[in-house]
Amino acid sequence: MAAVVIGAALAYGAAAGSVPAISGCAELPLPAAGVVDGRATVDGETVAIVEAAEADGEALVTLIAGLESGYFEDHGVEFVGAVPARRCSVLVDGTAALAALPQLRELGEDGRRLVELPVWRGELSWWKSADRQVALARALIGGHPADAWAERGLRGLIQGEMRPQHWMAR
Repeated sequence: MAAVVIGAALAYGAAAGSVPAISGCAELPLPAAGVVDGRATVDGETVAIVEAAEADGEALVTLIAGLESGYFEDHGVEFVGAVPARRCSVLVDGTAALAALPQLRELGEDGRRLVELPVWRGELSWWKSADRQVALARALIGGHPADAWAERGLRGLIQGEMRPQHWMAR
């Protein structure tokens, strides 16, 4: 089975069947329980990591609901595992990214929680299925590492991903 992506359209091979209707980015996804994995790096070297932290998805949906829907970017339909899902994204500051995936706050050194990072910038992306469930959420923010922890360097990066539990089995 082959899939060809042309702009925002997804064409399936004949054996795959039709593409389900997946609502646009402005229609909010429903909350989903899941697991967050995250990692922090300074100049390309990992300084902290969090794995398998439980997430309920409420913070993510609350943040998306509070953002101006006109700023959402719709990237079209992509696969999450074997299931088609609409990819949406929005530019965020560090404070908003940490509000969406609060488990990433645990990436501080020696278990210290990260402070708000309003000067950091990045992108929050989420994928939602035809049944309006969050299939995947990803936050990627960067800035000067000294804003977040005592490490020195030119660039710090925090990336986190939430995979809902009901999607892990698909």
